[in-house]
Amino acid sequence: MGQQQMLLVLMATMIVGIAIVLGLTMYQENALAANQDELRDALMTVAARAQGWYRRPGMLGGGARSFSKISWTKIHFDSSTTSGNFSMTNKQQASFRITGVSKEDPSWSFSLMVFADSIAAVP
Repeated sequence: MGQQQMLLVLMATMIVGIAIVLGLTMYQENALAANQDELRDALMTVAARAQGWYRRPGMLGGGARSFSKISWTKIHFDSSTTSGNFSMTNKQQASFRITGVSKEDPSWSFSLMVFADSIAAVP
């Protein structure tokens, strides 16, 4: 009777251990996916604010149909958030590029080209 009980305790311990490891792995994967979603959402927010700024006349603090002088302060967005760090490049009259780099996984980044009336993902 003692050996059967030890075997059951050993098997239960192994099952609980495996369940804990699987749970932690799933949690880490979900945290990374959530961070990537937050980063994409922040980039879309920046793009929408930039398009609004682009259309606003210069007399009202807007871009007057140009992205060339856009900055983080002009669209009221911080270039560093809890989800990642953002940069603006290729500022031209008709478009610019925004890139977000994940703080959770710095090897992961996402870029968008922002135009006056559209947004395109950049590989």
